[in-house]
Amino acid sequence: MEIIQRRIAYERDPDVFYDEWSPVDQALSQRIAAARQRVGSVTHTQDDLYTIAELTAAMEIDGHRADIVILKAALAQAAFDGREYVSETDILLAAELALPHRLRRLPFDGASAKLEEIHERVEQLRSEDRAEQSAEPAQGAPEKKTT
Repeated sequence: MEIIQRRIAYERDPDVFYDEWSPVDQALSQRIAAARQRVGSVTHTQDDLYTIAELTAAMEIDGHRADIVILKAALAQAAFDGREYVSETDILLAAELALPHRLRRLPFDGASAKLEEIHERVEQLRSEDRAEQSAEPAQGAPEKKTT
């Protein structure tokens, strides 16, 4: 619906649409540029790699390409969020993007249920993050060991 509403607003008056959305686009562009510079310094732990391997094994994904894609996407997500370490939320968000088209689509295979579990866990972690952010003043990121 949002896409349709924005398209209608654009068609109604492109200049007003541009004036409204240009600052949003500029801010997003700056955030992406900062993430590109930061991504090389984002770290992960052995536990993060184990979590990724556990996810792909539970989904019965063949090969290791999905593991690599999930790690790279998690690193990019952490950089986009302004962090220098990967979180469980980053891994699960990356898995939501990397796994659906890699799942075997056999009747009653349970892959959809497993993917739904990932989605539910992402939502739970997001809720916890929002609660922590509203309850505490902003502080530095927790220390994590790097590999």
